[in-house]
Amino acid sequence: MPRDESTELTAEQVALFKAVDRFDSLDTSALPFVGVATGSRSQRGDDPNEKFDRYGFLLNASGKQFRVRFLDWTESDLEVTAKGTAEHERVAFMPTNMREYAKGQAASLKAHRRLGDVFRGVLL
Repeated sequence: MPRDESTELTAEQVALFKAVDRFDSLDTSALPFVGVATGSRSQRGDDPNEKFDRYGFLLNASGKQFRVRFLDWTESDLEVTAKGTAEHERVAFMPTNMREYAKGQAASLKAHRRLGDVFRGVLL
């Protein structure tokens, strides 16, 4: 079966992954990439509560329990909340297309001009 050329790594990407492996050797290549509704919320001023989602790799899941390695290298054990839980309090994981996530993050970074806006626009 021919390889999809869009998944081939450039020499620069290979070097980056080797550098990261010096800090963290967990091989995430076979782990599902997921979006995680954390049950946490954020609020700016008088705006309504907003759910706080994070992204990472699903380490394991059993019943309602699951463990995730987030992109900031922290790990959390979480429990899926019951159906009908308020959206900003919901805890769950959803398979996510990593390529589309990365494209969205790159577009967000490009759209922000000031350094302060860059960090506000990126959720890990």
